[in-house]
Amino acid sequence: MTAQTQPTTTYPFAARDGIDPDPGYATARATRAPVPVFLGEGRWAWLATTMADVRTVHTDPRFSRAAAVEAAGAPTAGLSPPAGSLLALDPPEHTRLRSLVSGAFSARRMAALRPRIAARAQALLDVCAQDDPADLVAGYTRPLSTGVIGALLGIPEADHDRFFVWAQAFLSTAPGSAPEVGRARGELAGYFGELLGRRAARPQDDLLSDLAAQDASPRELVPLAMAILIAGHETTSNHLASSLMLLLSDPAAATALRGDPVKVGHAVEELLRAISLGSVGGFPRVATSTVDLSGVTVEAGDLVIPALNAANRDPAAFDAPDELRFDRFAATPPSHLAFGTGPHFCLGAALARIELAEGITAVLDRHPRAEPAEADLVWSRGSLVRGLRTLPVRLGPATTSPAAETGKENPCTAP
Repeated sequence: MTAQTQPTTTYPFAARDGIDPDPGYATARATRAPVPVFLGEGRWAWLATTMADVRTVHTDPRFSRAAAVEAAGAPTAGLSPPAGSLLALDPPEHTRLRSLVSGAFSARRMAALRPRIAARAQALLDVCAQDDPADLVAGYTRPLSTGVIGALLGIPEADHDRFFVWAQAFLSTAPGSAPEVGRARGELAGYFGELLGRRAARPQDDLLSDLAAQDASPRELVPLAMAILIAGHETTSNHLASSLMLLLSDPAAATALRGDPVKVGHAVEELLRAISLGSVGGFPRVATSTVDLSGVTVEAGDLVIPALNAANRDPAAFDAPDELRFDRFAATPPSHLAFGTGPHFCLGAALARIELAEGITAVLDRHPRAEPAEADLVWSRGSLVRGLRTLPVRLGPATTSPAAETGKENPCTAP
């Protein structure tokens, strides 16, 4: 690094509420090339912000995620996935482990789950409708996503509530949270180790039984199951809550989507593009050899952070990228990077799309007069995943009769 390229910006940017990425990404992206950022304790990285550069970092094998995890010190520990996780590996090891579960997440198998996901969404709304206002985070988005991934894995429903506590600790980036994160990882690893042992002895029709039957060690299978669980419920829950917040705050948009699954599908893609879900741009990579990136020479050993949320707002890739246009992808395939690209393209992308579509459809179609309650929105802080802590909503009358039992304990009551 030359004196002219010494970092002047500290990264990650300060915690920010809402769905928009920090303005610092736009400032960096205006250079149309990676910019150096200071990570603390003498460490620095290149921050890639354009669609072209982020795609290159995700797909070029000269950028290694495993090397970034191995090199992670205190300044980068909160930016990288845990060592040994599927998210922390490179091909061919990553390819081998991913192949153990990729078939279970095929688009065809996920499509077969759509009726069950829709039914679960309806049942949760029946319970939520008993309160005015209802908290759609505690009573809808969280139990919907947890229930779907839990059922797929084969986790007893009685244990689902435990995952929220584990996930919050697992994803924490708060100062001094390392012991809590370590504890959560240890408890979750122990839980999955025990469950995989039970499935090996008595297989059932679920993903954990499929994993237990594989020719792989528990050291590989347990982190794999943990990654699927955390990625499969925390991100989807938060994204659905933010999507509903936006749609219920825009009655015209909600009306345009109501009763039209095709339009809802297009809207889901735009919401995936526009909502900045991560508190950091993306998992770092290390260059294993010298690479030219938009005129910048990235030396072997340099750390590079590909900012997905910045790429999804790149004006060179999207017209008026800061505007929500729910028909943006009506005539063209979605070109956003919400699920990444390359070898680490999100395993659960098809499932997430279905959950978001069915989760939005159920609210808009069942409760045409739903609207946000008058309450200040509170956003989570100190986590890798940004999202609403609560979403108080006045659902109004339902188009069909509630199926929930009267007097049943209601998880949807807003504070």
